[in-house]
Order: sequence, then structure tokens, then C-alpha cells
Amino acid sequence: MVALVRSGLFPVAVVFSFVLMSSPSLAADGKALYEAQCQKCHGMDGKGDTKAGKMTKTPDLHTAEWKHGKTAADIAKTLGDKLGKMPSFAEKMTEEERMAVAEYTAGLL
Repeated sequence: MVALVRSGLFPVAVVFSFVLMSSPSLAADGKALYEAQCQKCHGMDGKGDTKAGKMTKTPDLHTAEWKHGKTAADIAKTLGDKLGKMPSFAEKMTEEERMAVAEYTAGLL
């Protein structure tokens, strides 16, 4: 991997993201953040069938609309934007925290 970075074949940001997301503590942080910020509406399984999820018509993250083509990077970007009734988490989470949640969420799908 180091040789590929030195050769310029892998941008440093990609390598940093790979190393960052490989951290077990960051994966645990993603789950903890999901539980604190997302689970109320999306549920622990991402299906959106919670009381709050039903009231806000939170989509099931397992449907084709969300599941296909939604990478962790896409999910992290969505967390930084306001989407429908979902607030932006740009002020509540750092970029690294949003990526950790995104990785955890992608693992649910």
C-alpha cells in the first residue's frame, strides 16, 4: 500500500479513509453515534418502523431506492445535508463521525 501511495496511484485521502475506517474503535463509534442520532427514527435495523419513524414516514433503508448505489461516502454526504424531514448532522458530528455512522449504516444494508 505504501508503495502505491508513493507512486501516486492512491491519493493520500483514500489511504487515510481506508486506515481510518479499519479502526475497531471508529466502527464502535459509528454504532454508538447511530444509536444516539439515527435509531429513534430509522430503528436499529434501518427499517424505519419505529414510532418516530412511522410518524415522520422515515424510509426503510433496505429498499432499492436506498440500498442500490448508496456507498458509505454517499451516506456520509447525506448526513451532512438536510434531506426531507431528516436534519443535517453537519453541526452535530464531525466529518469523521459522519463517515463512521455511514460505514455502520452501510453494514446494515
